[in-house]
Amino acid sequence: MANKGFMWHKDNIGLALATRSGSQVIFKELIKKNYPEANSDFVNTETEWKPTIKVPEVKDLSVTDCSHLDFAVIFRNPVERFKNSCLRLSCSVEEGLNNLDNIHFMSLKKMGVLDCVNAKYFPYSNSGLNDCCTYLGLDVTVTLPEDGDMPTLSQEQIDLIKQAYSYDCEAFSKL
Repeated sequence: MANKGFMWHKDNIGLALATRSGSQVIFKELIKKNYPEANSDFVNTETEWKPTIKVPEVKDLSVTDCSHLDFAVIFRNPVERFKNSCLRLSCSVEEGLNNLDNIHFMSLKKMGVLDCVNAKYFPYSNSGLNDCCTYLGLDVTVTLPEDGDMPTLSQEQIDLIKQAYSYDCEAFSKL
């Protein structure tokens, strides 16, 4: 089974870790707060994206049912998130669309974090990240990472991405 991502969960509140969403910045702040001496690095390769720290609060979404948990999700426009994944992996749109099981391209739906009644969604913005920090009890200010030169898409490519991420796009439009 492909890895579906990870979640930080402690004291009945958590954060889903989704690639290209800004959640890694918040995760590192959670580690600083709860494990000040620990390393908060990530394995970040073409096929893996996961925290290196091994603590009970880090849950593998491949084996964790999060449908009953309270947690935050940073929700980025699915097309922009996809473009950023292409940039990160230096691949074409077609290669990304042919690799949707890869953690870098996996939809939030496939991760299992869109069907949870207690999930709280925050937009991918500086204010969204900081509102999420407040929700998680963090007294910090964070900023979005720089995106770099993302690929320019044709309308046909945008339509293909929207089709592949249709559930994510529908949910995003309701934010």
